[in-house]
Amino acid sequence: MDLRGLGKDRHSSNGQDIFKQPGQASVVDDSITRKEDTNLKKYHEAIRAQISVDDVDLPLRPGYGDKGTPITVLANYLEVSMTDAQQLFTYEAALDKRLHTKRQRYQFMESALKYVPELSDLGHGLATDYASLVVTSAKVALGPSETKTFAIEYYDTEFPECRVFAKDKLFKLTLSLVGTTSSSDLSRYIMSGPADSIDSVDSSSADMKAVRTLNVVMASHPNKDPSVYQGGQNKFFRYPSDRDTFNNYDLLGGLVAVRGYYSSIRFSTSRTLLNINAQCSPFYKPINVRELMQVFQRMVPDNWQALEHFLEGLRVKTTYAKASDGTPIRKVKTVSGLSHKMEQDPLSKKTRGNAETNCGNAIDIRFKRIGRPMGIPISVQEYFRAGK
Repeated sequence: MDLRGLGKDRHSSNGQDIFKQPGQASVVDDSITRKEDTNLKKYHEAIRAQISVDDVDLPLRPGYGDKGTPITVLANYLEVSMTDAQQLFTYEAALDKRLHTKRQRYQFMESALKYVPELSDLGHGLATDYASLVVTSAKVALGPSETKTFAIEYYDTEFPECRVFAKDKLFKLTLSLVGTTSSSDLSRYIMSGPADSIDSVDSSSADMKAVRTLNVVMASHPNKDPSVYQGGQNKFFRYPSDRDTFNNYDLLGGLVAVRGYYSSIRFSTSRTLLNINAQCSPFYKPINVRELMQVFQRMVPDNWQALEHFLEGLRVKTTYAKASDGTPIRKVKTVSGLSHKMEQDPLSKKTRGNAETNCGNAIDIRFKRIGRPMGIPISVQEYFRAGK
């Protein structure tokens, strides 16, 4: 596998498109350099003012930066800025406690953005992490307490038909204003010197709150792109669509290497920077589950426990059920494990699945169905053939 071109599909960059091409000189802002030199000098002066004869720390290097040849170093940071006089409002989102998984919370927030007028009316002036934060470019009307609870239907947004969950009982979303971030506040912060940071007790807290808000904003576009998968906080992957990528970066065993990126806001001297790092992660191929199992078993033969662990938690789309007009009904299921042949425990005399034995097929696996005469076991094959 040639890793040098990893990610050169039409959706991603190999790095040279982000930075300047070879042979082109990078231009360094002289005002930034002067500001950095001034900050460094003030920082040393502030530290020296706090030095005590009782300190055991090593002394600062005298004449730091006076010798040597300055060089320009390219880094994986891009400068970002806010519109003048812009203000961002950050809200804490408390979601219904019946939403236990990340997927459920994501789908619920998608429903909220669509069906809560106070949010849908904002259009592109809203960003969210689909978990606990909502950032808006205009203040949301929540009343005098700056807190409001909305009751909405929770839709399964994975398919166009949008199945409604618990239609008889609405789900709750509570929004509470927790802070604001203005372009003027950011400007004052990034233009401040080291002594300002040392003297300010709340600078670190203000820094982290602004970083959190801006990270939500920067992640807004990929979060809304249905072809982009969020593989963790601020980590994004676009699943490849071309066959060459699958062939070149096949990890075998039903997996493929997918390249993405990690982004994070950082405050620097007189600038707000976006840090971008390349990421690579294994993904399942779009494949029939039976074929996926066969591919895995060719690599790890006769190991049912390994196969079960490989499939556990995998979400699959099923289309075997049919509507009254014969069209397939699409559903998404989560694989919790494999069915095992039933064996009688020699001690308890109870019949149960044995994880150590080979897994059974649709004929071997039998279960007792409520309402079946005299509790006669029925096989999986018989169940589906009966169309029940």
